[in-house]
Amino acid sequence: MSDAYHRQGYVDATIVPTLKTDTANHTVAYTLTISPGVVYYVDSVHNTGLSGQAQKDFDANWKLKPGSVWDSIYAAKFLQNNTALRSLAPYTAKFDSVAHPETHTVNVTITFFANNK
Repeated sequence: MSDAYHRQGYVDATIVPTLKTDTANHTVAYTLTISPGVVYYVDSVHNTGLSGQAQKDFDANWKLKPGSVWDSIYAAKFLQNNTALRSLAPYTAKFDSVAHPETHTVNVTITFFANNK
């Protein structure tokens, strides 16, 4: 459930479940208290390890530009969801993000590694 909030930029979202059991009826009910916090935005995106066509394809297809609402799920699944970009196929990537609570922004660093075959 927290992924749904993280996809919309709520980096500090907290979800607290409260359990209520009914032993007579053998049921359990949960009440969720959600505190989303504020929305975070992309401040910067830096990448290393790409050149030529792979860099051009990344630049053209990476959607989280500075000013965009931060989506940590998008970043983590970028290569998996863009398998049609053949120039990126020989790469794996490591995504690092640093959230800044004082400005509600996120800096993203993506390091690409060429797969050795």
